[in-house]
Amino acid sequence: MTRRKPATSDNPASCSTSEEHRSGLSPENMELAKSRNELNKKRWYRLLKVAFVLSFVLAQTTGILLVRSKTEGKVIAPISLRLVGRTLKEDMPAYRGMSDEQAGREVYHKDPVLWAHFVEKYEKKYVIHPVARYRQYSELQRAQFCTIAFLLITLFFEVLRRSFYYVIFGKVFPRKRRRKRMRNRTESPETH
Repeated sequence: MTRRKPATSDNPASCSTSEEHRSGLSPENMELAKSRNELNKKRWYRLLKVAFVLSFVLAQTTGILLVRSKTEGKVIAPISLRLVGRTLKEDMPAYRGMSDEQAGREVYHKDPVLWAHFVEKYEKKYVIHPVARYRQYSELQRAQFCTIAFLLITLFFEVLRRSFYYVIFGKVFPRKRRRKRMRNRTESPETH
């Protein structure tokens, strides 16, 4: 296997158009796409990595906060809807054809002022507050949703990273060149 000379302005024939198209680089910059170590020497690439990491952290934080806020809410227990619905059906004939829970749910969603009025009426009649709320999701479920969000965001950023490598190197998994260790070239005094 013979090695090609790096593409330079002196040697334009050494760079084929298929390589140029595959890597997205001009002949002058083909030297850039040999390994990630060489790419790390470029300032623009290091700045791009910093921006990538910061956007990853921001996306993860936003994703987890969104999941936590969406799963934090409390909902009204069905027993509360039934109790208020029963009181509602006593005074309003339009709701008598429905079940107690359906009547309570419909008023709760459509007319919050009327809902509040019948909650007060129930409290006066039975001397007990009828509205019980409970968490819709347990802490374990919320943690699972956060984990799923974390994994999806991580997958998205990994696909983005691999796409970048494909554009620059022409490979999804580019190699990282190992640095050769400098050998101690000092000669011992006995060899002279």
